[in-house]
Amino acid sequence: MKFNILNSTYISNNENIATYHNEIFTLIREKISSFLNQGKTLQFDEIFKQATFALGIEEYCASESKIYAEWFENLTSFLKLTKYLNDVSIHEIIIHDYNLIQVISSQNSITVKEEFIALNDYDLALEILAFSNKETWNYQQPFCSFWLDIYSNSFRATLIHHSTASNKKSKLFLRRINKMIFALDDFDIPLDIKTFLTGLIENKNNFVISGSTCSGKTSLLSSLLTKINKDEHLVILEDTNEIQTTHPTTSYFLANEKIEGKTLKDYCAYTMRMRPDRILLGEMRSNEIVPFILSMNTGHRGLISTIHANSAKDCISRMCLLFSLYSNISKLNFATITSLICQNVEYIVHMENKKIKEIIKIFGADNLNPIYDYIFNLE
Repeated sequence: MKFNILNSTYISNNENIATYHNEIFTLIREKISSFLNQGKTLQFDEIFKQATFALGIEEYCASESKIYAEWFENLTSFLKLTKYLNDVSIHEIIIHDYNLIQVISSQNSITVKEEFIALNDYDLALEILAFSNKETWNYQQPFCSFWLDIYSNSFRATLIHHSTASNKKSKLFLRRINKMIFALDDFDIPLDIKTFLTGLIENKNNFVISGSTCSGKTSLLSSLLTKINKDEHLVILEDTNEIQTTHPTTSYFLANEKIEGKTLKDYCAYTMRMRPDRILLGEMRSNEIVPFILSMNTGHRGLISTIHANSAKDCISRMCLLFSLYSNISKLNFATITSLICQNVEYIVHMENKKIKEIIKIFGADNLNPIYDYIFNLE
């Protein structure tokens, strides 16, 4: 039997047109899920053809499939979120539900009640996002994080599966990655501190930049990289491509913690065989801290990393705690770890709200007590 999809005269003899449309949408959703399970690329024309064929529809024109094509585009590309994705003043976007979005800028955080997708399409859209970025995301693997390029913008995307939540709501977190490398003069920093920071690079000091999420750690780090001698071999280790540099002699490792041999810890070990003049670890948060700190202890200079911490002093405590948790050396007591950290990390630069709040110089440790002095304190 041949007939047009939107021929309401014909359809009215069988059932309500709205119900008919719902049947098409239901079949398309089923076909999409089937394609995802089979690992097949999602192509609208093929999916629509299979869905309509299942209803006995063998003929239609492009204009008749337009409403479904537009729905498919929004489902697979978050079309209705473009105004937030393209707004560079927004640093983070949190998708709490199909109709609840939180947008965060340096000035404020605003919650927007706006339906950007249908309720019964919400989880499917997130599944497609994970699949399109070659990520496994389901009941067995409810968390995933990956680099996302969308509408010429780059984000660090994190998905939380609804199976982990009491309210059964999946969530998407998007943190904007700024590809621009700011000059050091672009930061609100006193001139003498800019000179001091440049000196840390020139003298190849080992230092850590600490701060909360979106405090400006990576932006400052990328800016400082412009001060590195072009003849030095720079090795960068990250699990998400956030550090920006135009340094000509750079070896870049992008880790995948799910693949044996390609973790940050593995790359820290490999780096020692590459004659690095400097090693940059994007962020210390688990077992990668052990080979990184130990590489300092073997005489390597110019090592730099970032870490989440509430203050410069707290940064020392956090590094010691991480090393203790992941060193797997039972006889290594906390006092020894504190001494190891404080003998090898020379400076900590702490940031808040895109500004440097504290800089401390570490001299060593007395048992469990770090010995340090303030180079700069904004307060």
